[in-house]
Amino acid sequence: MGLKILSELDHIRTRPGMYIGDTETPQHLLVEVLDNSLDEVINNYATKLDVNITNNVVSISDNGRGIPIQKLSFQGEERDSIEILCTKLFSGSKFDTDTYQYLVGMHGVGLVVVNALSDWLKVEVKKDKKVHVYNFSNGKLVDIKIEDIDNSWSTRISFKPAKKYFTSLDFDTDSIFKRLQLVASIHNCDITFNNNEVEKKELLTLIKEQLDLEPNQDLFKVSVEGKVANQKMQVESYFTYDLRPSAPISSKLLGVVNLRNCNGIYISNMATVLGYAVEKIIPKTYIINKSDAIIRLRQFTVLKVSEPKFDSQTKERYVGPPLKEMFPKLQAAFEKEFKESQYLQDSLKAINDYKILRKTTSATKKTTKKISVDSNLKDCLKIPGKRIFIVEGQSAGNPLSLARDVNTEAVYPLQGKLINGIIQRMDKVMENKQVKYLFEALGMTKIGDYFESRYEKIVLMSDADPDGNHINTLILTLLYQFTPFLIKEERVQILLTPLYGLVNKDHFEPLYVLPEKIKSGYELLRFKGLGEMTGTQMKKILETAKYYDVKWQEDFDLKELFDNIIIKRKLLEISDDEINLQLYGTQ
Repeated sequence: MGLKILSELDHIRTRPGMYIGDTETPQHLLVEVLDNSLDEVINNYATKLDVNITNNVVSISDNGRGIPIQKLSFQGEERDSIEILCTKLFSGSKFDTDTYQYLVGMHGVGLVVVNALSDWLKVEVKKDKKVHVYNFSNGKLVDIKIEDIDNSWSTRISFKPAKKYFTSLDFDTDSIFKRLQLVASIHNCDITFNNNEVEKKELLTLIKEQLDLEPNQDLFKVSVEGKVANQKMQVESYFTYDLRPSAPISSKLLGVVNLRNCNGIYISNMATVLGYAVEKIIPKTYIINKSDAIIRLRQFTVLKVSEPKFDSQTKERYVGPPLKEMFPKLQAAFEKEFKESQYLQDSLKAINDYKILRKTTSATKKTTKKISVDSNLKDCLKIPGKRIFIVEGQSAGNPLSLARDVNTEAVYPLQGKLINGIIQRMDKVMENKQVKYLFEALGMTKIGDYFESRYEKIVLMSDADPDGNHINTLILTLLYQFTPFLIKEERVQILLTPLYGLVNKDHFEPLYVLPEKIKSGYELLRFKGLGEMTGTQMKKILETAKYYDVKWQEDFDLKELFDNIIIKRKLLEISDDEINLQLYGTQ
């Protein structure tokens, strides 16, 4: 059995997977060099960063403090510091906490690994307005030059990966760009990538994109710092709930550690602490617990640690130090946000309603007619219910779902264009899925028959504009034609929604007539549609609602009906011609 003693560079070349993980591409070599520049950025020494990849050659520069150029004593002889950093493992400034408060690159192996697995490596460092150029070929220092150039950067590292160590020399530029954009957003750093400026997005905007949220989604933040295991730690959590019907019920939790996207238990830790906070503040009447707090939760954690630990050299999973010592501060911060935010309280109510519906036998099973799986109906628990709101679209249904009484009030969001009930036969009308599901929700079991309605009142609720009136026209046409008894029994109403509202912090006052003067300290809102309202605003509207009771007319006259509605609303300035125009569309 033979024994071999390998040099440090030869060991890296023989077992590259120990140092860079995957050898499919030289991606990790770029990451090692980039991490060194990010050490300067995260510790607020560098404000500019340039990354360039051309013909498989990588060049990375920054305007940080620059690699120290000095003579070092090594194994009894004096050696240049740059040569040591590029040829000897576990060398560098990463073992001195006075040099870096937070570390991105950690183990002092990066430049050595890059040198070992590259055809050539060039290190350029500015010192005293001159650039010191170190050229390495096949791992060995070839020459040192000093150029009389005063560059804007302080350090530039360039290298060409050696093809023989990798399956492909292609780089994943998309992941590099995303990381650089995150750095630019968190630290307001000027970054160029392949000669193009990396856009500095607002951090909240970038986080919303990564969490698949709408641009106008409310996003909340808690931030604490302290010491854990004698290490400085800073934790920021950006979080919200995605209540869109199309959004997954499951949570979406992401995070970065020292400017590095990585997995780890720290991500679930943050959701756990949030759950503890929710458990403290939820009303006693709710049936949800801390585990339910992650339903529809969207959370992005930004963690900074003096000396983070990862599961391997590739640093894909953070393993410590743990966040447990920060739990009390985090829980207090989360509690404060939930107590002060109406949106978060509305979100918890939505989660509670969801759990009630899951735990309670479906109300639809109490009727002889089951509700289709594809129906948009958001039913109530007790059947017959007090009322069903018919609104246009899921966006309008969202705030209404938050504001309603889940026990007695249902919501049916229409989707797509309704069919004209005047000019079509019932069989043709029922071919329209939205109409079919609507009548199904009302309780119809057979075409043309009187039926026991599943709700005491049917309430039409649309935007406060001509389009909204048009939607109500189409719905009333259907009810007049095919369920006349509902109108004869005076069970159909139109809820007159406000076009304006006054807001002062958490106080909201709906307006049905535009005031001549705005109250001091209040802001005037102009609603384009119901979907722009919050759950709290919608609840206030329901509490102070103005209704139009639809009366039976033997001679069905839609124009007269809607003339009366518009007069009663007293805020839509619509001419007779415009009224006629919208009604002609239904005939």
